[in-house]
Amino acid sequence: ASTAVDMYAKCGSIVDAKKVFDSTVQKDLILWNTLLAAYAESGLSGEALRLFYEMQLESVPPNVITWNLIILSLLRNGQVDEAKEMFLQMQSSGIVPTIVSWTTMMNGLVQNGCSEEAIHYLRKMQEYGMRPNVFSITVALSACANLASLHFGRSVHGYIIRNRLHSSSVSIETSLVDMYAKCGDISKAEKVFRRKLFSELPLYNAMISAYALYGNVEEAMALYRS
Repeated sequence: ASTAVDMYAKCGSIVDAKKVFDSTVQKDLILWNTLLAAYAESGLSGEALRLFYEMQLESVPPNVITWNLIILSLLRNGQVDEAKEMFLQMQSSGIVPTIVSWTTMMNGLVQNGCSEEAIHYLRKMQEYGMRPNVFSITVALSACANLASLHFGRSVHGYIIRNRLHSSSVSIETSLVDMYAKCGDISKAEKVFRRKLFSELPLYNAMISAYALYGNVEEAMALYRS
């Protein structure tokens, strides 16, 4: 049943996903979370909240995945304040936020134009003893780029170097190039690019975009040809 709900949702038919859910007599937590994920991915926060409260009326206690999905649905719908309140409710209910919880909040804040708050959540996450992962770091770099905060961008880069995260993902190198360019340090963006550990299209696109941002047409064309 859970797999069928997931299939219908990913094929764009939430109505059919809900029909499968409704026709299933014994619903476990996985099934509730699967339909909740379908609503969350579509930003259907109203439906997600109704389902969230319904499952508790059915004596199915939400787990951390459930809470993460509710927060995601609110952020996808632009309901930032509601998502922050739900994040606090999760903690007050005794559920400890995971790295996914923190990163979901950070990414949602960046997507909703609240990059400064996203950086605040990164700091809070570290205060709680949680180590940022690759995705958390790329989100943080995106926040720095949006704010044109070279100072904080450099501190994130320092964290990457200290924890040897360069080699773990092309997205980090790409985000560093983008961040330095948007923060006004094109020479540092070039330095990161020249040291590239990955010869992949996103990294080239980031550097070409950086040159375009500064009107460096010849450099952009040379990189395109190479």
